[in-house]
Amino acid sequence: QHKTKTDVLIPIYLLFNRKPEQIVKKYLKKEGQELFGNLSNQYVNRCLKQLAFLAGLKRNLTFHMGRHSCATLLLDMGLSYEVVQQILGHTNIRTTQIYGKVRKEAVKKALKAVQWDR
Repeated sequence: QHKTKTDVLIPIYLLFNRKPEQIVKKYLKKEGQELFGNLSNQYVNRCLKQLAFLAGLKRNLTFHMGRHSCATLLLDMGLSYEVVQQILGHTNIRTTQIYGKVRKEAVKKALKAVQWDR
């Protein structure tokens, strides 16, 4: 994590039924090699713009948009703010809480789980 100068280790083999692991193994040549190295935010955003164009998307994709979407999905799937904080490399939990918009479906799911007959 460049901004906070902390290492963020994400066990990608646990994500999405190991599909990211299969993709990464295809491109990494040696053990311990960094996946993305020192790519700038500007370079990654330029690549995302090209990918969006090739995919026929009308949105201007950014790395930040991807982080936000990932964090929101993980929170929606029930991961705690503390876990998402670690994945994103945030030093302050309040920064992570910005990503957690409460959605109507999340409220419905939470209310259905309440045991009202206690």
